[in-house]
Amino acid sequence: MDPLTALSAATAAFSFIKKGIQTGKELEGMVKQLGVWFDAVGAIRQKEQDLKNPPLFKKLLFSGSIEQEALELLVQKKQIEQQERELRELITYRYGVEAYKEMLMMRRQIKSARAAQVVAQRKRIKNLIYQTTLWGLLIALIGGLGILLWFTWKLFESQQ
Repeated sequence: MDPLTALSAATAAFSFIKKGIQTGKELEGMVKQLGVWFDAVGAIRQKEQDLKNPPLFKKLLFSGSIEQEALELLVQKKQIEQQERELRELITYRYGVEAYKEMLMMRRQIKSARAAQVVAQRKRIKNLIYQTTLWGLLIALIGGLGILLWFTWKLFESQQ
């Protein structure tokens, strides 16, 4: 998700949540919208990380204004911070400070669990590539040895 789309999604979800709470809806009924908001915020933060360490092709070929990109990111970041403050206030008003802290702790745990899953998946893929390469080389070696033996046998038969 590109940052502008992510910001639009975050703002729309935030507006929905804010209006819902103002009209008396329970926060529990807006969990899906909170998820949309957190996903959009994650996409914006990922873009920020990508800008800190851009791929080589972007370094070489990107001709856009660095200042413009930095300003857009700053504006998005400030909007998200404002929305996050307001959501924190809404959650702490409804459930208390401890519930908000618990949510942050759960968020960190889920994030670290997902990161561990990504690392495990990368290890499995690396192992699969290693195993496939190893078996491929072994089969090629056995095949080459078989062909060598066949030619040797044919050469031996032709000399007799």
